[in-house]
Amino acid sequence: MKFARTTYYYQLKANNPKNNQNIDDAVISIFLKSRKNYGTHKIKVILAQQNIMLSRVKISNIMKKYNLISNYTKIKYKHSNTTDVTYKYNNLLNQVFDSYKLHEVVVSDLTYVFVSNKWYYVCFLVDLFNREIIGYMLVYTKMPN
Repeated sequence: MKFARTTYYYQLKANNPKNNQNIDDAVISIFLKSRKNYGTHKIKVILAQQNIMLSRVKISNIMKKYNLISNYTKIKYKHSNTTDVTYKYNNLLNQVFDSYKLHEVVVSDLTYVFVSNKWYYVCFLVDLFNREIIGYMLVYTKMPN
């Protein structure tokens, strides 16, 4: 028949302002009943129990519209711009890692290894003169899964 598929699958959306205001009121009342603690996830669960299906994005937009901020909203960490960092220490080696005297320059490296079903931190001290390991420290730690 050469109809567009959307013609016979079209459903009228409920976009009247009265219905939107009822949804806004429901979100606000749930937020205030929670003593301003609930975020979008918990509000969505409670609305679903009331047979109101909304996405978390829509709930978030309603909360922003009415300036509703949860007590548990955490401030996100803002990364600093590393190009503007001024270092406190001078670069004494200047990428030249040879032609030093014995024990004149000592560097360290820290890593962790898995041995006998346990995680260990290992720190090595290396002399740059002959690349000899002159010290180490081994510490057991519980690593998160």
